[in-house]
Amino acid sequence: MVYLAGVCEENLTNTHPEAGENLMTEVEALVSLNMVGEIGTIRLKRLLAYFGQPENILKAPQEKLTVVFGIGEKIAQKIHALKKENLEKEFALVKKLGLKIITQDDQVYPENLKNIYDPPMLLYVKGELKPEDKLSMAIVGSRRASFYGLSCAEKFASDLAGKGITIVSARVPPALEQAPPPEENRGEFRIWLDES
Repeated sequence: MVYLAGVCEENLTNTHPEAGENLMTEVEALVSLNMVGEIGTIRLKRLLAYFGQPENILKAPQEKLTVVFGIGEKIAQKIHALKKENLEKEFALVKKLGLKIITQDDQVYPENLKNIYDPPMLLYVKGELKPEDKLSMAIVGSRRASFYGLSCAEKFASDLAGKGITIVSARVPPALEQAPPPEENRGEFRIWLDES
């Protein structure tokens, strides 16, 4: 059973023994960049091509960031405005919700997702990704769906999940945000993706 939501149990900081300074891990840097909200996979790839490592992006002067195509003053300012406290809150929420963070470099990152045009840089996972999740279907709809549209989508999802197909949705329905995963015997396998 897997839920991917917009919200690692890795250490928040590593202390360099000689310098005594806090060093950010790659996952922390990626989570920070993800929190900017306007850096998708394409912009991230451009930034990484220029700076090498995600940690270097966060250390770069604002004027250097704007050299990268697609990174204007607004995004550069948002990168520089990132605060360690916000990162700590994000990791605290991840821990509280029992999630783990998976990057595209992790072996468990879904191969089907890795092969789309603009895959998410991070997945926030509750539970585990299973081999049977490879057979999946996304249900995409309107933000202002009618009751009829929502009812149809729920029925399609339920019927497909009952046949062993993993259902992927763009966001967690509000009623399920804090709910435990559905019972496995109901045949409902759902993956929720963060939209940011």
